[in-house]
Amino acid sequence: MRRIEDENLYAILGVSSSATQAEIQLAYKQRARELHPDVNKAPDAEDRFKRLGEAYAILRDEQKRARYDARGGRRRPGNARTKSRAWAHADVGFDDIRTGTDDLNHPFEDLLRRARDRRARRPTEHAVTISLGQAYTGTSVDVVVPGKVGSSPTLRVKVPPGAKTGDRLRLPEHAVVVRLRVDLGPYKLQGRDVRMDARVAPWEAALGADITVAAPHARLRLKVPPGTESHQMLRIKGQGLPAKPGRNGPPGDLYVRVVVATPRDLSPQERELFERLARISRFRPRPES
Repeated sequence: MRRIEDENLYAILGVSSSATQAEIQLAYKQRARELHPDVNKAPDAEDRFKRLGEAYAILRDEQKRARYDARGGRRRPGNARTKSRAWAHADVGFDDIRTGTDDLNHPFEDLLRRARDRRARRPTEHAVTISLGQAYTGTSVDVVVPGKVGSSPTLRVKVPPGAKTGDRLRLPEHAVVVRLRVDLGPYKLQGRDVRMDARVAPWEAALGADITVAAPHARLRLKVPPGTESHQMLRIKGQGLPAKPGRNGPPGDLYVRVVVATPRDLSPQERELFERLARISRFRPRPES
């Protein structure tokens, strides 16, 4: 059976046999961050992390270290100053690791237990789709959370006003993350400005009119000025997507693109009126050739 005392403990920590206690402690913390199972996904990472803890438990204790050295620990083969490539974990900064410095003072068995518990509590992600109108006003959605066998509790999750696609609602007490998608329908969203089309009759565009437009959250009145061109943009200030609660800033604006709709199935009387208009109108949409 393998005994940790039979290995080069100094090489495991990556220090020389003359290292001070401060150097040993610093080396342990650095290696523990590299080998922590939450970060290092190698199949043998947990075993190497455990060996590191066992080596540190001996070398941090002056009496145990002295007994180890007396049995030949200083003369064991291996370059203590050489760090194994297999132990390096590239591209991981200390800030990326959830294990704090204080945690490294706990026994390695406790660290392993905590790592397993964290993996077991990793939040499950649920995708939820809401309408743009619901994003205006805020809403509540039901999320089914897998529980014990035969149990799937339903959580009612409150979505605040101003939600956008990609927003995440975190429920750490239930280990749940809700990822939102906003179905825009016929609308377009640019920042917090909302854009939509509104069809008007030729005479409404020519004479001007007060029309009602179906905004995502309500029906709004819009004044179409006389002589409005097709595809002209009209703005209703402050009727775009609101800011999220707790964030400064006004809501966006609602931009309505006027689309002049041409009637197709004309009655005899309508056709007569259009023909008369064509004869008497001075309007020339194109320059005379």
